[in-house]
Amino acid sequence: MIIPRFKSFVYRKLISYIIRRAHRWEKLYPISRYGNDYGGFFIFDNQLKQKKGNVIVYSFGIGEDLSFSDSIISSMVPEIYAYDPTPKAIDFVNKHKLSNNPHFHFFPYGLSDKDEKVKFYLPSDDFPDISGSAEYYDGLKKVGIDVQMHCLNTIFKKNGHSHVDILKMDIEGTEFKVIENLKKCDADIDQICVEVHHRFFKNGERLFFKLLITMYIRGYILISISDDIQELTFVKRKLKH
Repeated sequence: MIIPRFKSFVYRKLISYIIRRAHRWEKLYPISRYGNDYGGFFIFDNQLKQKKGNVIVYSFGIGEDLSFSDSIISSMVPEIYAYDPTPKAIDFVNKHKLSNNPHFHFFPYGLSDKDEKVKFYLPSDDFPDISGSAEYYDGLKKVGIDVQMHCLNTIFKKNGHSHVDILKMDIEGTEFKVIENLKKCDADIDQICVEVHHRFFKNGERLFFKLLITMYIRGYILISISDDIQELTFVKRKLKH
């Protein structure tokens, strides 16, 4: 028991160090909040508001909150590609005003590190705020539904994108697989907003630290992190601040 506890202590210290550095970068990269307190993220939007062409935005994990997409459409000229395979989200989007917006495109697929059909576990009645996940954890129904998952490469190629301005992920634990698989992604992604769910896993601190290191290796800087250490925004180092 001593060794696992020591490893956990080390990971927490390393994560804390990286977070402190992120607060320094916030001063160099002015950020703005898009979306509400529940489904929103901070992004570096200086160049995006001045972009001549459409801002390409991918949003994975909708649940019952489109405030992020709604806020971006109100502030920029984007093309938003939104994905969520859960029945609740599909029904919500179909009834939302954005479903009639020509700049908003919705697809009933999930995001993972490969193209496959998987069991997707929906929230139990006691946890209605959870969207559901391909990773089973407490609070989800034990019997899953079959959903189609795609990797980033497949999705970007289907839509003809080699460059993406913003990639937003709130995918309930699958983000660790997706970030690890970034090395196989052919598209150039300027900003990545991700909600991390390390609290769902016994080795969550190790997964979180590995995610931070992977993003650094892929050329990203952490410029924003929420007080609860769940919502993170990364930008490519090449972006001018």
